[in-house]
Amino acid sequence: MINGIISSRPGSARGGGRAARARGGGGLRRAASLAAARQFHAREGHLQPARRHIETVDEVEHEIGMFLDHARRRADKLSEERRTELDALGMRW
Repeated sequence: MINGIISSRPGSARGGGRAARARGGGGLRRAASLAAARQFHAREGHLQPARRHIETVDEVEHEIGMFLDHARRRADKLSEERRTELDALGMRW
C-alpha cells in the first residue's frame, strides 16, 4: 500500500509549491480569497494585482490575481451576491 500522495504536478502534494490553496468547499475558498482581496485593496488602494500575485493572510497564501482574473472573465455568470461583494471593493470589470 502506498502511504502518501503521488502527483506529477509540483506543489500538489501537501503543503508544497508556490501557494497553498485554501482548503474546503467552494464557499470557504471564495470567502478566503475575498478576504485576501480585501487585504490587498486596503494596502494598495485598487483591485488590479498581477495575474500571478499571491496574497498571504494568516500565513496562508491565496492566488488572488487568478481569483480576480477568473471573476472578471466570468462576470456575466457570477451571482448578484458575488458581484456586489467585489463591487464594494471597487472591482473594475
